[in-house]
Amino acid sequence: MSVTITPDGAEEPHTDRTLQIAPGDTVSPVNRSKLPTNDGYTVDVTVEDGPAETYEWADPTVELAPLWVLVDGSENIKFLLQSG
Repeated sequence: MSVTITPDGAEEPHTDRTLQIAPGDTVSPVNRSKLPTNDGYTVDVTVEDGPAETYEWADPTVELAPLWVLVDGSENIKFLLQSG
C-alpha cells in the first residue's frame, strides 16, 4: 500500500511511502509516528490491486491524534481518530 501525507497548501508531501504489510500488522509510515500539529493534512492511501481513499485531516491536534488507517477484509479503507 502507499501512503502520502501532504500539509495543506504544500506542493510537496511530508511523507510519501510504499509499505508492504501483512493482515493485522501495525506500521508507522511517519518519522517516529510524529507530524507537526500546526497544519491540516491530506492523507491518501492506496492499496495495490485494491481500494484507494483520501482523508482531509482538518484538525490534527494532540487531542485528535493519532490517526489510524484500517484496511479491512471488505475492501474498505477506514480513517479512525483516537481521542486522546
